[in-house]
Amino acid sequence: MTFRQNWQRPASAMDRVGLAYDSEWTFPSSAATQGAQRLLVPVLDVPSDLRNTRPAGEATAIGLRAVVDGTNGTVTLDDAHLEYAYGTSTTTDAITDWHTAPVTRAHGTWRATLPGTAPSGTFVHLRVTLSDGYGAQVSQTMVRAYEVL
Repeated sequence: MTFRQNWQRPASAMDRVGLAYDSEWTFPSSAATQGAQRLLVPVLDVPSDLRNTRPAGEATAIGLRAVVDGTNGTVTLDDAHLEYAYGTSTTTDAITDWHTAPVTRAHGTWRATLPGTAPSGTFVHLRVTLSDGYGAQVSQTMVRAYEVL
């Protein structure tokens, strides 16, 4: 089964980052599994400051994990992918120039590394896909995840 959700808000002087997201969840479902479904919720650990900014010219290592609503702790992931794009777009549909970030797994921890090639004054958009061993998957696109200064 697939469930999709989209959310966005207009850019303003106060709201420069986190303007929109698209999410798509896929999970197994049957008569035997009625009730609450296993929906993975992505958690990205971006080492930004309180204004969600990163310095230009520095690579960015982003931790990738997921939680499931109603459970404690993180989920063991079978696979993780991260794509990124640069620019000033404010909607998910406007972003077309995606690049694949290298993702590594060590001791159950997933980490993607983005190069320090984003020009100062632009934003980094992120698209993550995570899956677990139970057949659950989530893909989420985040517009203006952080700003590069």
